[in-house]
Amino acid sequence: MSHRNITVLVGGLLIGVPIGLVLCLMFLGEATQQELCDGGGADVSAAGQPALVQFYIGASDRYALGQDGYAYLAAINYVETSFGTNLSTSSAGAIGWMQFEPDTFKTWGVAVSHPGGTPDPYDPQDAIYSAANYLRASGAPQSWSTAVFAYNHSGAYVAQVQALAARYSGPNGLQNLRQDIAAAWGGRQPTGLPAPSPTLVSYSAGSASGECCPGAMTPAAIDDTAASSFLQGLRAPQRAGFALVSSGGEILAQENATMAVPGGSITKAMLLVAFLQRLGERPVPPGAQARLAAMIEVSDNDAGSWAFAQVGVAGVEAVAHRAGMTGFRLDVSDPVYTLGQSGVTALDQARLFARIDRLVPARNRAYAMGLLSHISTADQWGILSSGIAGITASKAGWKPEPGSGWVVNQAAQVSSAGQTVGLAVTSVNDPSQTAGEQVLRTVAADLLSGQASGSPTAGAVSTGGQEGCGELSVDVTPVPGPRAVIMPNGLARPPAQAPQAVQAMVAAGDRISHFDYQYGGGHADPALSDSQSRPQPQGGLTPGDNGTPGYDCSGATAYVLFGGGLGSYFGGPGGAIPASGDFGSFGVPGEGRWVTWYYNGGHVFIAVAGIVFDTGHQFPAAPSTPSTGPRWTIAADVAAQQSADGPFAPQHPAGL
Repeated sequence: MSHRNITVLVGGLLIGVPIGLVLCLMFLGEATQQELCDGGGADVSAAGQPALVQFYIGASDRYALGQDGYAYLAAINYVETSFGTNLSTSSAGAIGWMQFEPDTFKTWGVAVSHPGGTPDPYDPQDAIYSAANYLRASGAPQSWSTAVFAYNHSGAYVAQVQALAARYSGPNGLQNLRQDIAAAWGGRQPTGLPAPSPTLVSYSAGSASGECCPGAMTPAAIDDTAASSFLQGLRAPQRAGFALVSSGGEILAQENATMAVPGGSITKAMLLVAFLQRLGERPVPPGAQARLAAMIEVSDNDAGSWAFAQVGVAGVEAVAHRAGMTGFRLDVSDPVYTLGQSGVTALDQARLFARIDRLVPARNRAYAMGLLSHISTADQWGILSSGIAGITASKAGWKPEPGSGWVVNQAAQVSSAGQTVGLAVTSVNDPSQTAGEQVLRTVAADLLSGQASGSPTAGAVSTGGQEGCGELSVDVTPVPGPRAVIMPNGLARPPAQAPQAVQAMVAAGDRISHFDYQYGGGHADPALSDSQSRPQPQGGLTPGDNGTPGYDCSGATAYVLFGGGLGSYFGGPGGAIPASGDFGSFGVPGEGRWVTWYYNGGHVFIAVAGIVFDTGHQFPAAPSTPSTGPRWTIAADVAAQQSADGPFAPQHPAGL
């Protein structure tokens, strides 16, 4: 069957597009769009491509955006800045190569050109990878229309990007992309761009190295077939959706995840976070404690309305923004509970609960999680009665909707085997509250009853005591041989012969080697300080040498170990980082083959693959200024430290 072409104006570019393709892009459901519209596509390789094209492909690969992910990134880049030829700030304040709003870039920005540095929206590589990070968290590649709409809330924008993405995918896609880049740049490919990012090295459960932990809830470990089939078998008009999201924002499973439903009392978790964010590091007043406990533990509606009166619209919307919610719609029309009619989605609530502890200031984090983990006996249904282990927080909401049955929703944070995920299930048109509760219970059990209990996943390898996978995807370019190398800029490169856990530790050290020393740094908020994608040290007990947030010796050593998958040494992402003298309470005594930390009551440092990461700097590696923070240095540092401040006792991870 032949197709007539029409000419579509896309961001100033005239494109001949088959009418059938345009209609397909506009009307087909996202789940089948790639199959039916473009007939699939060939895998693409970055080899031999211009640097800008390599950025699109590399970013798509890193964030698992599928075979057409690079095409969507390129399309957005063209629409936003004409491939970087117009970097003026937009009328809405958006900046850089991919036109991020500054606050959004603070949340999703990643440093690629200079690992460990500050992400730069005007660096094309940083901006493109950051866009990929944000799109993945917004629903791509499962739902490109949802993800692109989150990027720019305009249906016309979505159609514009999809038409361009269709042009840049398929057999002639890369050729079309190169041509359009050259046209935007006056007949040539752009020059002066940063070097494409290094090779992506990662490992996970079932890898040959076996460093990852059993029971980790990785994408491969989640089978959502039964849960999806159950939802598809519901009798109309009853409908339900679910989402499972990692603490890093990765969507592990979803079905009808962006279906908007009235939230009911599930939105009270947002109010709790908003109220505590408003307090900052101040204690919760006694009167407020009573109201917040009633709001969360017994779901009191008057208490919820009181909390909203304290934080207002701005407070709730700030929580939605920080949690990465794209489908939340605030509605204050409910006469029983002010936010009862607010629209929520399973995906947004899963995102919230995946990191709800991190969204609360450190002072009141334990208080918040205590409320969210002590739900009244009357509300111990749904996810809480599904038999899954490791639930650390939850909140539910239900309400009758006149003429259409019941709405029953629930979300939870589940932590097990060093992994934390957010799970949310929403349902509408339920014939009764009990029927809705059954939907929640069945979906949760189908998704996680075998995973969260700690049973090994398919292909998982025993680790000999190593638990807690952390965030183990790292950018490194290994050097030949068995020893790491310190580069002229002070960063290190791991040896190709080292296990991947060791390579991950070297990369982790690179990420924080630009920070200053701060006594107590890295201890105040381990969930943020030990983040492998965006470390954010939350200061320390007293000002450091440079008076800025940074890491002390134990905080820096813990960060390197955490990067290698040893987060369970410290109780996982939310655990406490020990003082230097307590580093003998885990690991195996003596020096290891690849990794050894040396500790006493006043100092601790770590040797990895023949080089040392230390705040003591007996032999500082260039650059040595500022020299107060954690830096890579040569192996002779071990003997020098033993002589200057020893004796130090050696300890190492089992198997390394």
